[in-house]
Amino acid sequence: METENTVSIWIGNFDTKLELDEFITLKYDDEGEAIPSMFYHQYNIDIDDIDDYLIEKEVFETSFTNLFDMLKGASYDNIIVKNLE
Repeated sequence: METENTVSIWIGNFDTKLELDEFITLKYDDEGEAIPSMFYHQYNIDIDDIDDYLIEKEVFETSFTNLFDMLKGASYDNIIVKNLE
């Protein structure tokens, strides 16, 4: 289902960027068919419902207590933060 002007935010705990990448990134079989990652399975997401090339992900080495600080530097962060406030 495509929805204009919509963003979804997931927050998790991973020790490394590699762990995060393995959790989220789609893999492909020998025929080129996408194999859903654990992220898609865990949240019951159909791979056709997300444009995987639009996913932004980051591992921070510091702790945050404020979601707005975590979003700094993300695409359209000023619009997202404004709408969340």
